[in-house]
Amino acid sequence: MPKGRLLDECVRTDSSIDPQIMAETLGIRLEELAHLSWDRQALREVFDLINVVRPWASSASATWVWFRCERLTRFGGLTPDALVRGGRGAELIEDLRQNTPDVGLHAGHMASPAAAATLSAQG
Repeated sequence: MPKGRLLDECVRTDSSIDPQIMAETLGIRLEELAHLSWDRQALREVFDLINVVRPWASSASATWVWFRCERLTRFGGLTPDALVRGGRGAELIEDLRQNTPDVGLHAGHMASPAAAATLSAQG
């Protein structure tokens, strides 16, 4: 897997997202994106969320742990993943842009250790 890929490299010339490059950038297997059913809109929302959150994370892969596992109080305990799958990705993106401090984001820290352990166990 190439090291140091930038999220911008995920965007194709037609503005769609390349799932393989996105997976490599996040340090995950391509299959882990498959739960999005390869829906272009959902993949774009994940890409946009990662771009909003990435400055507060210790790594791109930490943003993936946050996306899959962090339960957001302001959204009834749903994870960002559940919000995107439920068609609420744009709402979350807007909320993050306006209210970042209350959604489990801290400089250099993403997601709780329990959430990271859960994601590791899901493998």
